[in-house]
Amino acid sequence: MTLPIGHSQLQSHYQNANNGHDVGKPKSEVAAQTHGAQSQVKKDPRTVEKITAGPLFNNLHYILNPVELKAFKAHTGDWDDHSLPLDEQKANALNAEAALRLIDGLGGDHSTAGNNKIDGEQRIIPMLINPQSEYFSLKGSEARLVLAFARGGYPVLIDAVNDAAQKKNAPLEPKPAVSEEANMPKLAVSEEANVPTPAVRGETDMSNPPSREEKRPAGDQRSAMDIFYDNPMLNSGFMAQIMAFKTEDYYALNIRNGLIEQVGDFTADNRDPISRAEAMYRLAHVAQSINNNPGLKRDEDNPRESGRLSGFDDDPRSEMGTMIRFSKYGYRVLTES
Repeated sequence: MTLPIGHSQLQSHYQNANNGHDVGKPKSEVAAQTHGAQSQVKKDPRTVEKITAGPLFNNLHYILNPVELKAFKAHTGDWDDHSLPLDEQKANALNAEAALRLIDGLGGDHSTAGNNKIDGEQRIIPMLINPQSEYFSLKGSEARLVLAFARGGYPVLIDAVNDAAQKKNAPLEPKPAVSEEANMPKLAVSEEANVPTPAVRGETDMSNPPSREEKRPAGDQRSAMDIFYDNPMLNSGFMAQIMAFKTEDYYALNIRNGLIEQVGDFTADNRDPISRAEAMYRLAHVAQSINNNPGLKRDEDNPRESGRLSGFDDDPRSEMGTMIRFSKYGYRVLTES
């Protein structure tokens, strides 16, 4: 398949990404031609199964839900459609491999360029809402670009290639003697993803103890998901198992249900996003309070500043043990000496 006029830069990237092999050219959505030339298919001795068993395809089903995987195949051609001739299935698989290899070559945040796999999948999926596909990949990563390609097709890759070229060729500008940001008014909430400044993140303020009635401070527009990721102690260690979207651990599920009783419902069952965020905020404040209690036991490998609740869950004087007691007995646990 060939590219429309004006896409030569992307074609060059495809050729480089394929190490000179003339396979898997992306399909033009403007001037689509018939699936893969026979000469291209015959140059590659691999079968469809061999191509799609490669490491570039390994986490495709994890990053994309079934609808988005179907959309991905709509751009490259469906290599799993057994009603198609084998050569056409193979051409489609090569198209998909070329797209994935290009994405791998571009790299990104949480990603290593050119390591022959798609990096940037997110493995800790909170159970507070029904997960959307964005939650299975990290922002700015190769995995997120795979998702963008499924939704937007080859123009997305063209934009990504152009962005990468601009970053590579952009001249370094001298810094001004006085930063322009110095004269800018400070916002209570960051313009990027509504992430509040530390001053607004009330859960870190230990001057006010946690309570069942508290709410996010004025200016804090974070969602439950934002608060969850702002507080690693909620998504690391044993807490990650408690907060997992689907947990088969009855013990962890019991603890989670107890936490919901104390702070409110931060899960998918709560359809009110504001109420859900307030509940997650209260839970984060409790976790921060426990983490800041100097009288609790901690692992040597996980000191207070480690950002995660440490200690054995069966030790009532450990951080994790205190969180479990809180799930049973509520806020009075936080004031016990």
